[in-house]
Amino acid sequence: MLFVSHLALVLSIIFGMSYSRYQHDWSVKVEYLADMSASHLTAYNTFFSGSVAGRNYANLLMQSTLDSLKSIPNLKFAEISGTSDYSKQPVKVRYSIEKSKGWRLDVTVQEAKQLAEKLSSLTQSLAATPENNTVHIKKLNHLINKVKVDLAVVEDNLRLQSLTIPTVPSEQQNQAYYLDEKANLLFVKVVLRNKNGGYFRAVVDASALGEIKRELLTAVLFEAMIALTISFFLIYLVTFWLVSPVKTLAASMKQDIEKIDQSQIPEIKRADEIGDLARSYSSLITKIKNQLRLLHNQTETDPLTGIGSRLKYQKHAAKTIQAALTQGQYTYLVMCDIDNFKLFNDSYGHTEGDNVLTEVANTMINQLTPQELGCRLGGEEFVFILCGNDINQLKQRIEALRLAIEQLNIAHRNNPPHKVVTISIGAIPILSNRESVTIEQLDECLKQAIVKADEQLYRGKEYGRNVVMYSEKLMID
Repeated sequence: MLFVSHLALVLSIIFGMSYSRYQHDWSVKVEYLADMSASHLTAYNTFFSGSVAGRNYANLLMQSTLDSLKSIPNLKFAEISGTSDYSKQPVKVRYSIEKSKGWRLDVTVQEAKQLAEKLSSLTQSLAATPENNTVHIKKLNHLINKVKVDLAVVEDNLRLQSLTIPTVPSEQQNQAYYLDEKANLLFVKVVLRNKNGGYFRAVVDASALGEIKRELLTAVLFEAMIALTISFFLIYLVTFWLVSPVKTLAASMKQDIEKIDQSQIPEIKRADEIGDLARSYSSLITKIKNQLRLLHNQTETDPLTGIGSRLKYQKHAAKTIQAALTQGQYTYLVMCDIDNFKLFNDSYGHTEGDNVLTEVANTMINQLTPQELGCRLGGEEFVFILCGNDINQLKQRIEALRLAIEQLNIAHRNNPPHKVVTISIGAIPILSNRESVTIEQLDECLKQAIVKADEQLYRGKEYGRNVVMYSEKLMID
């Protein structure tokens, strides 16, 4: 019973946490795609809101509007619906990006009939007009051509109304986004700003999420199986040792995982098999706590070092530079890499390697101001956004980053000639001639900057490591 009960407990914890992590990470991925799509739609909110307010179908259906919608990544369909601020009449337009078409939904067959009758009447009037009445003939021809164009547009709209496009279930109509996993479609809704309201709904191809979901599920199941295997053997050993330590451990396991104080498990200090079991149990609790921490922390935090993650860099780098440039400051993008870090892991072990990563990250992040950004991109690679009023002072601070790591004096026998842990740095200044720079411009600029800084970083590696290499300034024109 002891074995079965403890196994059932650990199973519930592992699979409960795995399910929670899977649901959390999956919802984060979907929400991220929805936010990205919504950000693209928001850029056109003012245009569509004004067009709906004035019931301006000419704006809504012109080719340039379709071309703008085509620039939105993975967009398949779109729908504008609202009420005019002036005429109080409904406005509803749909777009098919694949067919490069837009059409009104308020056009009726009766309207087409009226235009056809009007065309027939004008044609009859033209036939009855004497040839010498050139002014009247010219006027009638102009009206006939206009009615023909209007009739062609109405008939085209009526034909396009029969096109079937994906729709959102009625119970999800008011949600900001809805994912149809079967159809691999993401519906994103943005509220219009005109007085009488309305919305702009886009249908985005979400097929890429399928692969992400499979990878996420595989990773979660793999980790769950590892945790389950470790748990199985730990519990099996526990059942064959003394009852008192087992009961102590069992009582500990029944607590809330986050409230367990591992320092209060006396069996950890024992030198016999019970001590080994207690320490293994403590290791399992550490892993479980780490998983809970990953679930509870924002995805912007690197779980090992505690500094910003790659996602935080992607979300905030452009904003950090924009804020600095707005205040007339200089900015530097700085790439850092621990020298010969693989050899350090091979020599001292991965535990010491993790400790070095943490200490290096904390040392560098302590050099930053609250307005600056520091993130771990992955492995032993870090990126920083520094800003200040004096470009020479910024260079001194970049050099101080390098020097601060060297002065930690962490032994690294496989990093000649320094014999201590050092970093190489690639840095590039980002400047602007404009009074204001958009996030989109900065995102594009950062892609170039990260490549150039990385090139300088590896030039530093070739140069001998433990150096700062500067790239030419990157100017936003």
